Amino acid sequence: MRAQSPKVPVLLAVAAFVLVVLALVLTGCSVSDAPGSPFASPFDEAVERGVIRDSEEVSAETEGALVAAESGSVWTMDHGDYECGCGDVASAASAAADAAGPVRLVCSCAAPRYTFVNRIDPESGERTGRLRLEGSDILDLERVGGSPWIVSEAEIAALGQNGEDDAAERSVQIGRLSGGEYVNAADYGGGHVWLAGHRGTVSRLSPGDDTPSPVARLGVGVSDIAVDESAVWVASGRGFEKGRKAINGLTRLDPESGEVVSEVRIEAGKPAGGPGDVAVDEDTGSVWTASNNGKLLQIDPGTNEVMSQKKLGDYARIEAAREGSVWVNVLEPDGKLVRVDGETGEVVGSIRTSVSGAAASGDHLWVMRDDRLFRLTV
Repeated sequence: MRAQSPKVPVLLAVAAFVLVVLALVLTGCSVSDAPGSPFASPFDEAVERGVIRDSEEVSAETEGALVAAESGSVWTMDHGDYECGCGDVASAASAAADAAGPVRLVCSCAAPRYTFVNRIDPESGERTGRLRLEGSDILDLERVGGSPWIVSEAEIAALGQNGEDDAAERSVQIGRLSGGEYVNAADYGGGHVWLAGHRGTVSRLSPGDDTPSPVARLGVGVSDIAVDESAVWVASGRGFEKGRKAINGLTRLDPESGEVVSEVRIEAGKPAGGPGDVAVDEDTGSVWTASNNGKLLQIDPGTNEVMSQKKLGDYARIEAAREGSVWVNVLEPDGKLVRVDGETGEVVGSIRTSVSGAAASGDHLWVMRDDRLFRLTV
C-alpha cells in the first residue's frame, strides 16, 4: 500500500474551509458570524483587514433603521400600526376558512400609518427622545437654523434646538403635492426643503412657509433628490407609474429658477435599471449615483458627464457620501458594505455584511445591523 502524501490532509482541510465559507455566503452569513470565528462582528474583521480603523458596538437593542447621525445625536426610525394603502379586500377563501371566527382582510399593499423617529445618545446608546410623524417612511433629517427638521412622506416636523422633545415645535402637513402626487424623496439645501413627487414634480418649502411651492415638472418617475448650493439633482430610474416614462438618468435643475440645466443619461441595461439614489458629498462637491443594476457612477458637476462607473453587484444603494468616502450597501447577490474612494472611484475595501442604514458624521460611520448600533471609525 502506497503511503498517503502529507499534502492530502492539508488540501482536504482547505477544501472543507472553502466549502464552509461558500455555504455561509450563499445563506447570507458573513465569515465572522460562523461559530468559532475570532471576530465578534463583520466590522471587527474589517478592522483587521484595514477597511476601517476601529469598531464599537454602542447598543444591542436599537430597533428599526438608521436615519441620520450628527455630533450629539443618532437618529433611527421604526413604524406604528399598518393599514391598507389600496383598499381592504375581503378574501372569500379566508372567510370560508374562518367561518367560525372573524373574517380576515387581505391587503396586497399594506403600509405603516405613521413612523416613529428616535433620538439616540451616541455614547450610552439610550433613547432620549421619540416623535411620531404621519407617513410610512422618513425621507430626510437635517439641521435648519440649529433645529432638526424631519421630513416624512406626509409631514415636515421641526424640533427644538436639542431635539429631545416628544412634540414638534412646528409641523407642516405635506399631504399630496400639486397634482395629487405623493412625496417620494426629499433633501435640504440652499435654505429650502426640496420635495420630489413620484410623477416628477419638484417643490420647495422655505422654513417660514406652510405650503410647498412647485418649481419644476419633469413628467418622469423620480426615485431620489440631492441638493447643494449650485444644483438640484433628480434621479429617475425606478418605480415609475404605469404609462409614464423614465429617462434612466439624472436631471440637473437650477436651484433658483427650477429650469433644467442638463440631463445625464445612464445606460440602464434594463427598463428599471437606472439610478435609484443620488448623493452629493458636501465636503468635496462630488456627485454620485447608484443604479438599480448595481453600478456606482461618479458625475462631474463641471461638465455634467459620467466620470467613472464601477459594477459592485446586482442591486446597490448609497448610504453615505462624506469626506471623500462613498459607502454603498450592496444587497445582491451577497450582502456587503463597500467603501469607495471619493477621488479615484476605486474600491477601498468592503465589509462582509449588509446593513439597515448608515450615516456619516465626522470621522465616524454609524451603522445598524440586526437591531445593533455600531460606531465605525473610518
